[in-house]
Amino acid sequence: FALIAGYLKAKYDINPIISTIMLNFVAALFVNFIATAPRFKDPLEGHPITIPLPKSATLPFIGGIPSSIIFAILAIIFVYILIKKTRLGYEITAVGYNLFAAQTYGINFAKTIMVTFLIGGSLAGLGGALEIMTIHGKLIEGFAKTSGAQYGIFGILTSLIVAGDPIGVPIAAFLMSVLLVGADALQRTMQIPVELVFLSQALIVLFIVVIRKKFSVRR
Repeated sequence: FALIAGYLKAKYDINPIISTIMLNFVAALFVNFIATAPRFKDPLEGHPITIPLPKSATLPFIGGIPSSIIFAILAIIFVYILIKKTRLGYEITAVGYNLFAAQTYGINFAKTIMVTFLIGGSLAGLGGALEIMTIHGKLIEGFAKTSGAQYGIFGILTSLIVAGDPIGVPIAAFLMSVLLVGADALQRTMQIPVELVFLSQALIVLFIVVIRKKFSVRR
């Protein structure tokens, strides 16, 4: 799916946010198809859920913390080295900041966009697989619509906050998770609507964008 969105961006300059959101529906329906297919569905469950993964295909918790966090740390290190220390990372940064300038300097923007989307899609797929292998242990109908869509939105907000800096991702992601978990707790205990959290997230992003814009103008 990431390659499709990358091709549409590279070939027809279609906004990737729009194309990926549209493709999310296709992905969600495909996930639901797997969860409801007789070959994969657990016959002991009333709700569409796949047969549990074998123990060898799951990841344990270490001290109450999912071991998948190790893969998240490795992914951050990988992206940091890729962006900051390699030629491909330089090309990705150049295309992201100014496409026309990158073309002027001879960078193959179409190839760079496709590779970028391939890497991003692979990391997103890895994240979904790790949640299945660590948290759920099985594929549940609606997983792509709930967890997948939620992570996608928070991923966009996180990327806007850190402005493409891999080191800032865990800090911003932790902030987003605190807001989300705190919202659930407040909703249960004090009946505070969860929409207030989404409002605060939007205000945080707007505040950071405005501050960054002011600093860029001064420079």
